[in-house]
Parts: sequence; structure tokens; C-alpha cells
Amino acid sequence: MSPLCVLALTTIIAHKRGNCRKNILIVKSAKGVDFIDGFRYNLLMKNIILLVSLSLGLMGSEYYSKAEPYRFYTLQANTSGLVVVADEDLEGKRLSNEAFIVIDDELDFKELKLLKQKKNHLRKSLELNAKMAENLAVMIEKKNENYERIKDLPIKSNVEKDKEFFDLSSTQNQELSTLEKIETINSQLNDTELR
Repeated sequence: MSPLCVLALTTIIAHKRGNCRKNILIVKSAKGVDFIDGFRYNLLMKNIILLVSLSLGLMGSEYYSKAEPYRFYTLQANTSGLVVVADEDLEGKRLSNEAFIVIDDELDFKELKLLKQKKNHLRKSLELNAKMAENLAVMIEKKNENYERIKDLPIKSNVEKDKEFFDLSSTQNQELSTLEKIETINSQLNDTELR
């Protein structure tokens, strides 16, 4: 007889025999009426409760447990970033072209692209300033010749002589300023080469 049939069709009656009280289980089944004494009934009920509680535990759909990592690694790199790939199979082996660890370098690539653009702009600016310096050197040469010609002429007034001198000095200052820009751009280019 199945335990479910016993649960569905059971009736407990108390029967007194003398001074002792006995629990008797009457089971109605297709065969007729069966009697089960109290000890076997208690054992049967304990087994049924155990079976039901275990089956409820197996039907649970969520399990909670603490997940512990299998291994801990302490890695150090010259750059900061998120570790994207770490191939543990290559640990302790000599590497040729393979990477043991790949660090997220998206920002580094963007920075490198911007740095290359900056270097190109600095080189163009350097070329332009070098041409300006060459033109200013030619202008200084011509203005110096003009000033040397008129400085000793008595027919030119002192105002005209001073005007030529100040024009020459202004052009020389422009040349010095352009040379200073060239040095600054060279310094910036050297800084970008170090990155």
C-alpha cells in the first residue's frame, strides 16, 4: 500500500485495554481493513514527514552559497587599467609573441592618436616658424644694409635715421621671438617623443 493512500484513508482511534492506552491506526484499503499499532504508526509518520521535507528541499529553485575564488593573483604593471584577459596556461612559460595578461588600453590608444596629431601640428608649426625665421634673417640683412647706407648721410634727418634704426631693431626682435618659438616647439616635440 502506498504512503499517500495511508495518509488519505487513515483514522486514528484510541483503544483501552486495561490500564494501558494504545494508539491503533485503521487503514481502509481495497483488501479490507488493516490495523497498525502505535509504534509502527509513529515510524511510518516519521518516514512520511522526512520524505515530504526532503522532496520540498529538492524542489527549491534558488540556492544561496558563498562563492570563493579558486586562486588569488597579485599582478603589477607600469600602467593602470582593467585586466581583460589573463591566460593561466602560459604562467611560468617563456613567451614570444603571446600575451600573458591583456590590460584594457582603449584610453591609451585614444591618447596615442591625439599625441600623434599633436606631433604633426607641432612639426607643421616648426616648419612655418623656420620659414619665418629665414625671411626675417633676409629682412634684417636688407634693413641693416639700408641703415648702414643712411646713417652717415648728412642729407637725412635724425628722425629718418632713427626710424630706420627702430625698424631694424623691431625686425631683429621679431627674429628672436620666432627663434624662441622654434625652441619651445622643439622642446614640446621632445616631450612627445618621450611618451
